[in-house]
Amino acid sequence: MVQLGFLPTVASLIGSTSPLTGFIVHLVISDLIGISYGLLFQRQSYDIGSGLGWGLAYGFFWWVLGPLTLMPILLGLTPQWTVEVAAGALASLIGHLVYGAGLGITFYLLE
Repeated sequence: MVQLGFLPTVASLIGSTSPLTGFIVHLVISDLIGISYGLLFQRQSYDIGSGLGWGLAYGFFWWVLGPLTLMPILLGLTPQWTVEVAAGALASLIGHLVYGAGLGITFYLLE
């Protein structure tokens, strides 16, 4: 997000343009997503593979819901569900999948 210069866009959700503010907003959103994962998938991971699978699925879900749907809506645009936009958001998809995988495995190990 830093290399792509996307943090000021995230910060604009609360009326700022600061990359630091964008980073903090993104961390708060990530915390809320992690908490929601714990509430929704409590006792659903029976082994590390299922934890990984649920985490990857949740990461993909939030990639579609976050940068392709909610972010444009909150910025006053329409949802961006075109192939071109999705292809341009490949780095974001990878980030969401890595986050989801880490979330699923970590939650399994802690549970």
